[in-house]
Amino acid sequence: MQAKSDGLDIDVKEFLDPWILQRNFPVVTVTQNLYNNSVLHVTQERFLLDPLDKDQDTSRSPYSWTIPLTLASSNHSVFNQTGQDVYWLDKEERSKTLHVSIPLPNYSDPDGWVLANLHQYGYYRVNYQDRNWLALIQQLKRNHSAIPVNNRAQIINDAWSLAKASYISMDIALATLEYLHHELKYTPWYVAWREITLTIGSKLESTQLGEPFK
Repeated sequence: MQAKSDGLDIDVKEFLDPWILQRNFPVVTVTQNLYNNSVLHVTQERFLLDPLDKDQDTSRSPYSWTIPLTLASSNHSVFNQTGQDVYWLDKEERSKTLHVSIPLPNYSDPDGWVLANLHQYGYYRVNYQDRNWLALIQQLKRNHSAIPVNNRAQIINDAWSLAKASYISMDIALATLEYLHHELKYTPWYVAWREITLTIGSKLESTQLGEPFK
């Protein structure tokens, strides 16, 4: 397998071993550069739902992965990506600066967004700056069909998981549901129902509202 965008040759076993042998999966944080519209900063770390959890064997296993990144933006909402459109974050790279070929929105544009992991081909969560989350939410409310259904579900799922892990605020997670009265596809509704049931239901379970909520 070859990472064509970086000219990086990847051994299949070397690529797969971290995904098979390590526990959990990564969260990739994508940050837009304030001064350069062709640059993104990406970082990876092991995703832990409980932020108080501590890795017990980080000296033996650094918990890093070779991660394929696919990207779209409000200025380039093309989702039929090919192998040539894949950017790679190597397992030795906890962070990386990407000079991307797709047009990115101006950092000051409140409606400008970047979206990573198109069609959820990669097994990882994606986090963004708050401004990017809010722009994605506004896009869903304005015209949700501009984003494929799998990624609409991903936005909800990632936001709720990241909020529960204290990466982002629960206000952002809740806001991802505001467009749903326009949603006609099953998957985003199922993800939303599951998150509401698991997250809010578990908090109400021990209260007098628990039984009516069920």
